[in-house]
Amino acid sequence: MTRSETISVMPSAITTRRQVVDQSKKSCSTMRIGYLNDRDLNNPNSHTPHFMFQIMKMHPECEVINLNTRGIALGKSERYKRHILGLSNYTAYTRYRWSKELSQIVRGDFDVIFACFSSTILDTIEADIPIIYSSDATFRQSVGYQRFDRFHTIGTELCDRLDSYEANAIERAKLCIYPSAWALESAINDYGMPRRRSRCIERGPNIIEDLHGPIPHTPIDIKNLQTIFIGRDWEKKGGDLAIECIEILRSRGVDITITIVGPCPDDVAQLPYVHALGNIDKQNRQAYQTFLETLTRSVLHIFPTTAEPTGIVIVEAAAHGCPTISTGTGGLATTIQDGQTGVLMAPSATAEDWADQIMELLKGDCLTRMGTQARHDYETRLNWRTWCDRTVKAMKHVLEI
Repeated sequence: MTRSETISVMPSAITTRRQVVDQSKKSCSTMRIGYLNDRDLNNPNSHTPHFMFQIMKMHPECEVINLNTRGIALGKSERYKRHILGLSNYTAYTRYRWSKELSQIVRGDFDVIFACFSSTILDTIEADIPIIYSSDATFRQSVGYQRFDRFHTIGTELCDRLDSYEANAIERAKLCIYPSAWALESAINDYGMPRRRSRCIERGPNIIEDLHGPIPHTPIDIKNLQTIFIGRDWEKKGGDLAIECIEILRSRGVDITITIVGPCPDDVAQLPYVHALGNIDKQNRQAYQTFLETLTRSVLHIFPTTAEPTGIVIVEAAAHGCPTISTGTGGLATTIQDGQTGVLMAPSATAEDWADQIMELLKGDCLTRMGTQARHDYETRLNWRTWCDRTVKAMKHVLEI
């Protein structure tokens, strides 16, 4: 199959550079980026890959093309990986069905491939083109980490294969971008990635409005002690500890309530001081608006997670001036400025410890101050426009564009 034949079988959204852009009119500083990810990049429920793709499309120095408009087939190893990570289980055909076709498409048509959470797909592509690899954790640091304990049940052979995909992605990448020092140091120490080819660039909130400017903000009212817990995995995100903490505070005479975003046990949802919203579909405008209004009214985000690579929900809270008290695990030391925009608790801390710390936060203007600093951190560091500007600058530097 010739190059032109290969490209012609794909949808019109992926075409040759000549078909898409008149080179005589194109700025020499504009990068043509092939964006590689296996999710629906037009659906905000695809979370971080969606928001990265959308904000990069808005950048004046980028021309971004979705390489997956037809759908990249995923094989058994990718399904296992997604099951282990607690993500959706994809229907797969064969892992290599489109690999040669993708290799032909990307060869010569793009200045760079931006591979977002795509180590297993990237392994199938053969193209002599610079690669930017972005993830939130490496495979080796995930093994043994609490959230990923199911890795130990799948066997050495598959673990070795997944690790080889990660190693290949890091080795091939011209630049690796991570949202935390925790992940970046693993890439350097566990996979030998040169520090000069790495960047720690914090991410923004998975909130649609952030793509178009700072999210509207109303200062918190600490007279109404409404807190919030956000998590799709009740056990791993520490839901039971959050409820126990609230119960202790109420037993001490604190009139405090909590809204739960995500699934929770029925007996918890029926507690008088609990408001359970369930899972939020960001394409359901009414449910999504309720979620944003709840964030606006919340004075504290309680997040006793047992494992967390980034903590995007912390960023979403910060965008609404809501500080977070969280476990100091994974990459959260990058997301939260301990003592300023929130508090990091020891993983061994009990519900009593959490209640004691919250009692301290309720003194004076502590919560108001932290809320103001969290909002400032969002405006200056934890938003998608800043992420995109820093990412484009880093890509141009390593590509010498």
